[in-house]
Amino acid sequence: MRKHILYFLFTIVASTAFWGCADSGVDSDFLIKLFNSDYKISADVSSIDFASGSSAKTFSITTNDEWVVSNPNSWITLSANQGSGNSMLSVTVDENQSSSDRSGRITISGKFGNQSVSIDVRQAGKKFNVSPQYLEFDAGANTLSVKVSADGLYTASKDADWILVSVNGEYIDVSVTQNNSKDSRTGNVIVSLVTDDETNRIEAKISVSQAGSESVMTVSPESFKLKSSTDPQILSISTDASWKLSQDQKDPWIFFGTTAGTGSQDVTFTVLENNTPDVRTAIITLQTENGEITIPISVKQS
Repeated sequence: MRKHILYFLFTIVASTAFWGCADSGVDSDFLIKLFNSDYKISADVSSIDFASGSSAKTFSITTNDEWVVSNPNSWITLSANQGSGNSMLSVTVDENQSSSDRSGRITISGKFGNQSVSIDVRQAGKKFNVSPQYLEFDAGANTLSVKVSADGLYTASKDADWILVSVNGEYIDVSVTQNNSKDSRTGNVIVSLVTDDETNRIEAKISVSQAGSESVMTVSPESFKLKSSTDPQILSISTDASWKLSQDQKDPWIFFGTTAGTGSQDVTFTVLENNTPDVRTAIITLQTENGEITIPISVKQS
């Protein structure tokens, strides 16, 4: 009974408003829509997912109402912001310049009915993975590779002269020169994803360490005092490294049985007879092949 009474009162109010508005010039169709309680609105999706790049996807609205879109997201653009009835809309997202995912929400609301539908828009951040991020080298010159998975182009730089980098597709070849010091050393390779946003650079750091050389070398004796004419001399080298011998004379008067070798060895050398009244001197240089250790050996001949 109450329902019939309410319906009767609504009919009276609506009729009065309708005829009154007809006299005053108010749009009667607007009033009809306003009092229509059978408005519906829905969408065929509740969320849309995008990769990091700029792209577009579509969804449909089903409604018997006029509608308007609320979109507070600057990186999301719709093909229409208002319309009427069933519609197909296109959603476009800008390229995500960050490595972080992002999300936004758009809401389509009916103009006359008290209904709305919301759609969540999600976009992945740029893929950027560098592995491994720590490289360890021994003292010798060597090269190791690092794999890079990235959405787009990337660059590689280094902060030490003894580190060399070369980009080869999905890989970065990191090379180090021979460490001629007994001290270890460290440096970095910086991998940067190329984006339009210079204020929020996407970077990864590869730490590079190199051990110092463990080679040792001694020689005996470290000086010779010879007569003008002398027998062959022996130089005893003790080392675990490769080595070489040289002398500082433009006109050499010292002659070695061998000038290079690896590991401990006795080296025989001879000298020419000194036919002058003056004492002459020379410096024999014993050096590891990598240049790490240098030992001067003094030779004097009367």
